[in-house]
Amino acid sequence: MILEGKIHEIQDTMQKTESFKVRNFVLDNGDRYSPYVMFQLTNDNCGVFEDSHIQEGDNVEVSFNVGGKDYKDKNTGETKYFNILTAWKIVLRQ
Repeated sequence: MILEGKIHEIQDTMQKTESFKVRNFVLDNGDRYSPYVMFQLTNDNCGVFEDSHIQEGDNVEVSFNVGGKDYKDKNTGETKYFNILTAWKIVLRQ
């Protein structure tokens, strides 16, 4: 999938395990009621902002995959679900 917008926020890379790291960023897609969409970059893709010189405020096109996970709430035992948008390409737009 592809979504265009303006980079709203770039977060620091987080080392989750010895072999897995994640970096989140937020895209403002211009929608009136829910403009902010959070994506994650993983492992080798975490350096995309430094490599491409893309920064907050830049207009970009994000290519990404949609996924999800489930987890069991330890307090209630209820199974809950959440979505993950994993970006794999970010292109600067003029």
